[in-house]
Amino acid sequence: MAVSVGKDLGDAVVRYADAQGASEAIHLHVSVDDRPEHALTVQDICDPGQWTVDQLAALNARGIDKHLLILGPVSLAVRIGAAANGTGRTFVPFWDGGSGYQEGIAIGGSAAP
Repeated sequence: MAVSVGKDLGDAVVRYADAQGASEAIHLHVSVDDRPEHALTVQDICDPGQWTVDQLAALNARGIDKHLLILGPVSLAVRIGAAANGTGRTFVPFWDGGSGYQEGIAIGGSAAP
């Protein structure tokens, strides 16, 4: 699962899902191209954050192991992490800026899947 704000993760979501052997890929992208200075409002963070938490909860209810890619302001990641209580363990990998996704963290649990 992925959520991006500003820069679109696009096909990277499908490539990551394929590399992980995922059964599906879900992606929400929020464009800021139509906004002056690409400014975000509180609602611009809360809406995709809540969408993400709702999707995590739905996937958890189906018993699906979850990975989450986030591309956007740190406030989005904080919003998701703070609201994700009860959505089960989710692995969040880190992009190293060149060679690919590396170690990450598990939210909602203590170990990576």
